Amino acid sequence: MRVLFVCAGNICRSPMAEFFFRRLAESRPGLDHVEVASAGTIALDGNRPLSPCVTIMRDEFGVDMSSHRARRLRQGLEAELVLTMDPMVTHQVDALGVKGRVRMLGEYAEPAGEIVEDPHGGSDEDYRECAAQIERLVTNLANRLEAEAAAGAAPSPE
Repeated sequence: MRVLFVCAGNICRSPMAEFFFRRLAESRPGLDHVEVASAGTIALDGNRPLSPCVTIMRDEFGVDMSSHRARRLRQGLEAELVLTMDPMVTHQVDALGVKGRVRMLGEYAEPAGEIVEDPHGGSDEDYRECAAQIERLVTNLANRLEAEAAAGAAPSPE
């Protein structure tokens, strides 16, 4: 199964989600079946992640995402589950015709329909809060995918 996290620039939110998921998957055999990646609807291929993201992820969450390089979401990029960060990105993904089930991470991981706001240009605290929110949502996502795999079910559309 392939999961694709998508934000606007692929230099903050979606790579944080990708790297949090990768860390979780290392210690959870129930996630062996999941491939994860990230992209951005307006990303410039090759851009490095934002410095505050790299620093906060490393220093406060123990996750090194410094190797990440942005990639633009293009038609033809496919995943069974495409998880966006906010409604605008969801609309952009739909407009591109990306194949797969497209949902906001905060809808799929939690039924509340939570939006992950873009901290770009904000304070370190904005980045910290964003990272904590994404870590929580990705943990909920991992729990859901593990439970679905254990039950022998495909990820549910809701």
